[in-house]
Amino acid sequence: MPISKRTLQRWLAQEKKHWSTAFVVGLVLIFSLMPESVVQALSLTREGVRAGEWWRIWTSQIVHLNGWHALLNAAGFGIVSLSFRNEVSAWREITVLLISMACVGMGIFWWNPEISWYVGLSGAIYSVLVHHLILGFRQTPLISGVFLLYVIAKVSYEQLFGTQDNLMEQLIEGRVAYDAHFYGAITGALLGGLGLVLRRASRS
Repeated sequence: MPISKRTLQRWLAQEKKHWSTAFVVGLVLIFSLMPESVVQALSLTREGVRAGEWWRIWTSQIVHLNGWHALLNAAGFGIVSLSFRNEVSAWREITVLLISMACVGMGIFWWNPEISWYVGLSGAIYSVLVHHLILGFRQTPLISGVFLLYVIAKVSYEQLFGTQDNLMEQLIEGRVAYDAHFYGAITGALLGGLGLVLRRASRS
């Protein structure tokens, strides 16, 4: 049965809404196939940033420790992104992601001197998740509220008591930088609050 022009237009319009999801997931997966030399060249190192290689703050978060690390973060971002597409546009999501990556990277650089080398997108994913939950609260208050409480409880537990996820660390072949989750959650809360203010201002 041939596809009508209207059906095709609707499908293309729907696909355009998800370009940010496909772009980020694809980028993470593509870079997971790169050799170790590329990972080292893009990772966040104190020496590199001090030498003026500030772009490492962003690039370090699109490379990962291994394939499992990349796959987990790609899946995590994809789920978060697709779950809130009706509440958050693709362009806003990319803007939030870039700001979040900057804040997480600078947080690691400034406040975690014990971390000399950092890669991974998980901190920025926490930020995007919190931002989306705040903006989506009006549409889905119960689900958004429950997940917000879960994120707050999880990040608070990590900060107060620390945690050791041996299974995860074995899977990704490295230690989890839990402070990145904290920086991401704080950034997401601030950006989500700003988003609510801008939304109300546009309607007044």
